[in-house]
Amino acid sequence: MKNIFKTILALAALLVSIPGLHAQIAPDVYKEDPNHPGFVYSKQPEGPNSKGEYTIYLKSFMKGTISESEKRIPSEIILVLDVSGSMRWDMDGTQHNSYDASSTKTRMYALKQAVKQFITDIKTDATTNNVNNRIAIVKFAGNQYYTGSGQDSATATGNHKYYQTREWQGGRWVTVTNWLNQEDSDFNSQDRYNATEIVMGFTSVTSEDQALKDAVDGLVPGGATAADYGVFKARALMRTLFDNPTSNNPTPKEVTNKMIVFFTDGEPNHQSGFDDDVADDAISTMRPMKNWTAFNDDETGASGKIKVYTIGTFGDSPDDDDPISIYMHRVSSDYPNATGIGENQGGSGGNDDAGYYILANNAQALIDAFGKISSDVASPAFIIKNAASVVDIVAKSYVIPTDADASEVKVYTTPCTGYANGQYTFSRTISEWIEQDPDDIGLDVNTNDGIIKVEKFNFTDSDNIVALKTDGETYQGNQLIIEIPIKMNQNAVGGQNVQTNASGSGLKYIDENGVEQTIAFESPDIHLPINLEIQKRGLNVGESAKFTIQRKWNGDASKIPDGMSPNQWYDYTSVFVTRKNDSETGDNSPSVFIVGLDPNYLFKIKEEGWSWSYGISEVYGFNHVDGQDDPVRYNFEDTDDVTSDKINMNPFIFVNSQKDNMDYIVRHAESIVTNEFRTATSTAKAGETTNSKAQKP
Repeated sequence: MKNIFKTILALAALLVSIPGLHAQIAPDVYKEDPNHPGFVYSKQPEGPNSKGEYTIYLKSFMKGTISESEKRIPSEIILVLDVSGSMRWDMDGTQHNSYDASSTKTRMYALKQAVKQFITDIKTDATTNNVNNRIAIVKFAGNQYYTGSGQDSATATGNHKYYQTREWQGGRWVTVTNWLNQEDSDFNSQDRYNATEIVMGFTSVTSEDQALKDAVDGLVPGGATAADYGVFKARALMRTLFDNPTSNNPTPKEVTNKMIVFFTDGEPNHQSGFDDDVADDAISTMRPMKNWTAFNDDETGASGKIKVYTIGTFGDSPDDDDPISIYMHRVSSDYPNATGIGENQGGSGGNDDAGYYILANNAQALIDAFGKISSDVASPAFIIKNAASVVDIVAKSYVIPTDADASEVKVYTTPCTGYANGQYTFSRTISEWIEQDPDDIGLDVNTNDGIIKVEKFNFTDSDNIVALKTDGETYQGNQLIIEIPIKMNQNAVGGQNVQTNASGSGLKYIDENGVEQTIAFESPDIHLPINLEIQKRGLNVGESAKFTIQRKWNGDASKIPDGMSPNQWYDYTSVFVTRKNDSETGDNSPSVFIVGLDPNYLFKIKEEGWSWSYGISEVYGFNHVDGQDDPVRYNFEDTDDVTSDKINMNPFIFVNSQKDNMDYIVRHAESIVTNEFRTATSTAKAGETTNSKAQKP
């Protein structure tokens, strides 16, 4: 057609009032990632306001880890202590062949002072927080168990020593183990050895702290460094705390923090030197325990793992690639999946800087090492162990308003007010929220990329943990609230259920193994008005193309407007695309914009001669064939290729320019539902076969 038509601008007047677009969003809906129970968040949009802008309220907090109580959970700790012959040496490595119990320079003396102080600290925590902390003690040296304590799985207790003699029996020399009385004072000799043994089982530090200290004072050095045997006994003790203890995932009998503290001053062996087999056995035996669930309370969803600390006293500071350093890291929770000392046996998730191996080469350092661990016992075992940041990335269908800057993004805290219907409650009245200084809270806003970060809210601080107080009536803790203004990107298509945040949004933190983790936020959706751009190629100056826009109901079936039938297409309006002059567009492709279409409908764009279906699976094309008066009509299926020889007409293009490096071509034979276009740059034209279904969310 040669006639010139004007674009129908009056269409916008028909779309000013769209039912449902201005309704307020429902109250907070809190969620927990099943893999990270304890961290709770709600992300809800409200609006739009008179400017068409929405406000996202991102709320998050950390629950009390174990119970809805300020009172800490008890701890059960196994001390696995090296009592080999080298423990008679001084801390600086000076060697002594005889043991002087009065010397204050020896490693054994320093170990006793550190462990006894540790017992005092754990008792203080138990008394302060009214919990029953318990400690067990295992000693290791020789690769012998006392005959009364049996094999690896036995839990009998004692503090036995032995010496060995060579005797002629049955026509050959054999080694005979001779057991000493536990009270035998004649132990000041190099040929006297400690049996590897459980010295005391789990014992309450509140009532039996002196008995534990007396047991520590009764330790004397002598023997090899059979660390594997010591770990076997630790495993026997740990199994007593679980049901089904030989399974891969045993069930904890009680909700407690569970910990192993492994101390040694030398290389793992059954005689001397560094024995790879002994090291491998110790590492591989510790591996499953480091991955057992230490506590799991269904009522609160709390969970955690057994923590394994290692402390080394070697007289010097071994390099990181020294076998003893590798060994100590891999026994500990620094390497939760290590299987051995070998180069490829570190397993996934290992980190030398995770903090579970402590080198202590003097007496004060040894006391400090046990003090650090006792401090960890006295803190709740939270999911987040290190610095964390809340990150929200606005989806490409939205933008932070151009007139908004960091001052428009607000951060608040609000205290917990109670507990109802299985959920902690907070005030939803903004005037009661406490606004935070952007610098103090670590707020960073990038309006160009739509990235908002809050980096200085400590979820695991005792003041912020949300929990029931010990009075059983009042609550503590704070919720973090981020208020984010957004509006629809003018280049977005819109439609139903358009996600508000992009991939990468969530709580980012470094876990106890030094590995970066993300608790992803589920994205709330908004029904956005639909914006379309129709572009026509191949028009000469002064030519126009007419398009009819049809619609059918795609919303709540119970709310279909009067006079409409389900699955029925109805003419909605017509628009014209006109090429006014050569300079209008460089590719001779004028376009028309249609904005504000109700997202409760699907829309189909039809042009004279053929139609492209937007939201259904039928596409029609006509081709003039020589010798025939009437054009041939094609009905293409989704599986058909649409090529220019089948549609011998100038195409039109559906345009959704996000300008975000996501340019997708849509072929005519493909059916696309409105909101599948919510973040893509998309065009449709004959002859293209790129599959637009592979769009990013």
